[in-house]
Amino acid sequence: MSLPVMPLKGEAEWALYHLIEQHILTAYPDVTVRHTKTQTAFARKVQFCWVTPPLRRADAGSVMLYIALPFHLESPRVLRTGYPSHDRYMHHILLRSAAEFDAEITGWIEAAWALVGPGRR
Repeated sequence: MSLPVMPLKGEAEWALYHLIEQHILTAYPDVTVRHTKTQTAFARKVQFCWVTPPLRRADAGSVMLYIALPFHLESPRVLRTGYPSHDRYMHHILLRSAAEFDAEITGWIEAAWALVGPGRR
């Protein structure tokens, strides 16, 4: 496991990042991790989940979680939804605490992981 280079600030942001990373790598051993200066991406042939620092200074101590799914999530937890390709919606979720990383979030991550199955390129 390599250390991320993205500019997370403070123990709270790092703790949230490590919680997400640990869950994904434990639940899905076929996932690879790619760190850049601005984000960490999780992939299974194709990237399906990303973590970045919060977008606003007011959200310090949080992390942004992006999940790509083949359907639009109707949830108040989703701040914004983009449509980057014909078969995926990009959901932007702000995680403020470890308690917010719950079964609903992990279920969405699992759905995204399944979407980019082992045979897809």
